[in-house]
Amino acid sequence: MKKELIKKLEELSLSDEVFLISESHPYFGLKSQSENKLIEECIELISKIKTYQIFNEHLQLLGGSSMIVSYGQLLTWLYLQTKKSSAKQAIKILDDYIKSDSFEAEQIELVAQTLSDSEWEFCNGVRFAEPYNICDSFLAAQLIHEKYSGSFAPHPRVTAILAYKFDHPIFHMPSKVDEQKEKWPKVNIPFNQIKLTRLLLSLAKPAEYGIHSIAQTTVAPDDTPIVTYSRSWSTLPSFKPPLGPSILEIEFRRADEFIKSFDKLSEEFQHRLLISLDKLNDYGSGNLLENRAIDLRVCIESIFLADGNKEQLRYRVSLRAALLLGKSTEEKHEIFNTIKSAYDITSTVIHNGKFSKSNDLKLLKSAAEYCRKAIVYLITNGPVDWQSLEFGEKLAITND
Repeated sequence: MKKELIKKLEELSLSDEVFLISESHPYFGLKSQSENKLIEECIELISKIKTYQIFNEHLQLLGGSSMIVSYGQLLTWLYLQTKKSSAKQAIKILDDYIKSDSFEAEQIELVAQTLSDSEWEFCNGVRFAEPYNICDSFLAAQLIHEKYSGSFAPHPRVTAILAYKFDHPIFHMPSKVDEQKEKWPKVNIPFNQIKLTRLLLSLAKPAEYGIHSIAQTTVAPDDTPIVTYSRSWSTLPSFKPPLGPSILEIEFRRADEFIKSFDKLSEEFQHRLLISLDKLNDYGSGNLLENRAIDLRVCIESIFLADGNKEQLRYRVSLRAALLLGKSTEEKHEIFNTIKSAYDITSTVIHNGKFSKSNDLKLLKSAAEYCRKAIVYLITNGPVDWQSLEFGEKLAITND
């Protein structure tokens, strides 16, 4: 039966009358310009092979969702693989998939308004890459089109992707038993791995330029029989960030060091730092400056009030920042006054919803940079005993 199917697939791949309904969504199926029995014959042969029945109106799992697939979509995948290599190779890939428990998928985030001079793979396996460099060539083609040709949809232009490969369970189920969710395998999607890498990469850049993703999804390689044309996207809350300078290789290397240091910290301290990282990255977004100021205020307090001491907040965060980051008496005074003024400015926004005319908004940028340096210190050196610091114990700050 398979030998006959291989023969028919080779004939189909050479036919001038057969074409894809859509180049961008190929798994809608095949069409022919005239009556072409080859398509029907191939589907009939596929339906007679018992192991291929999992594609007959079954749910196929990909990422956090499942889609109903059909013999017609499987035939389209076989057709594309045959044109790429051979029918025999296509059938082999399909059979190997059916015999396996899992396949290698890739979780991706679409990064907006962030450019780089090169691609990079971090020490934890996360990649920062051009939009075309993903394993799903059809999605890659769409992303490239939107990057250079624009889009009718009002969303930021995708300039890069963050991607991470992981083992994805193979699972098919008749669509009529969709309600039996308890039988579905758990897909361990690496959301946190990618988000943490993005935040630590943003830490390697000036604080005014965050790195923001607009959506994420799970993709499968072209040579994996994930035959659905649907795609489940999870949109991420973000504001169009300012287009800053390209990420340099030295910043990628610095982010790698942050990843290694962060991994050595206790889980509890990691969770606390994630709040600071997240809010500092939000400050570097395209949101209204009033909202960014509030994000900065949360960042300041999450860094310098980590011990829960809420007395004399304005004075305490300013003092701790000065003692942690300042080297000379003059520098400590400058840091103290900057953080104190930024705290006053953010208080005005929180209570009045707008800035005062007397506010020097340039101080927010300086305060954000001090927050960035403080987070770098905490990641590199671990938690600070703030009370000991206030009592005069000397702490060294890394050069960054």
